Amino acid sequence: MNPSQISNFKAQRARELSQLHAFLQRKFRNATQALEPLRLAATQLAKDAGLKDGNPIWGYTISNLVLPLGLNRHIEPQGITTLRVRIDCSITCNIENWNQLEDPFISYNFATIIYGEKDNVNYSICWHIDKDGGKKSNEYHPLYHMQFSDGSSHLGKSNSRFNWGQLVYLDSPRFVHYPMDIVLGIGFYLTNFHCKGVFEEYLKDPLFSRLYNQAKNKILKPYFLNIASHWDCDDSQLQWKSSSLLCPHLC
Repeated sequence: MNPSQISNFKAQRARELSQLHAFLQRKFRNATQALEPLRLAATQLAKDAGLKDGNPIWGYTISNLVLPLGLNRHIEPQGITTLRVRIDCSITCNIENWNQLEDPFISYNFATIIYGEKDNVNYSICWHIDKDGGKKSNEYHPLYHMQFSDGSSHLGKSNSRFNWGQLVYLDSPRFVHYPMDIVLGIGFYLTNFHCKGVFEEYLKDPLFSRLYNQAKNKILKPYFLNIASHWDCDDSQLQWKSSSLLCPHLC
């Protein structure tokens, strides 16, 4: 790609972030300030596009995107107030890989944190996805994996005195998980922290549907096809035909 094409590519990604920001503002009318990190990421990416320096590396960092929790069943401890969902997403990509069946990410980090307060005590829990093959570790690391943590480090607090109650915590297991950009991350949020039907309603919106389907094709498609390539399989003989039952985020 020449410098002009690269600049146009980055500008288009910036417009999509701005469109997602406007869409979420319509959905969460009382969360304007909490959605500001998304707007700032779009602005920064647009500035990068304006440089027209021919650099094929692009990405964004979104920190502290706060959204409401749509589920309230089986929450422990009981009585926690104003539970919120925070999303952090930092990606660095190579444009040359974006339209190929390749790993689009150079560096990657995604985290979902649920947090709230009760009796002046902070409570939190986190699921984060890393890109780390574990070359420097003697433990298995799927290239992209999800881990559980207390979430305090994402909230800017030390976890050295975190009260685990009766839980046992350790780094393992590192669950195999596909990577997500912020668009797929919104799908993850909707399918895990809202009731059935909410995600499908979002997908009825032409803008969100277009952004989500594009992210699926650029990120999920190469990920799952690379896993499937482990087997020599004729997909016409597959019996599990409903991919969305196996993975609701493919809806």
